[in-house]
Amino acid sequence: MLPAWSIQLAAGLALVAAAGGYGYRHGAQSVQARWDKQAREAQAAADALRESDRLRARAADADYQARRAAAARRSNSPSPESVYALHATICPPAGAFGRPLELGDVPVPGVWLDRLRSAGADY
Repeated sequence: MLPAWSIQLAAGLALVAAAGGYGYRHGAQSVQARWDKQAREAQAAADALRESDRLRARAADADYQARRAAAARRSNSPSPESVYALHATICPPAGAFGRPLELGDVPVPGVWLDRLRSAGADY
């Protein structure tokens, strides 16, 4: 038979092993819980950053669309100066009943108009 001290030693080792296993498992669970919490917080921060970027992009798009629409309105309506310039007389009337020649009456080749339009678009 086994001596009593060896049985006590085996029981003590089993008790220590059980306590160690419980401590290891409990410690691993608490560490895993902390890691999971950190991962959730990091995910929440990334989601908040993505949402912030999305809202900023939407605001920038709205601002761009508003500026683009304003520029389109400005380019589609002639300025008062250009309207006046087209109707200003450039020479005196050709007689008592003649109509004076206006700048809009002067024929301009289409190529020159295209060059003027492209120059204005670059500005």
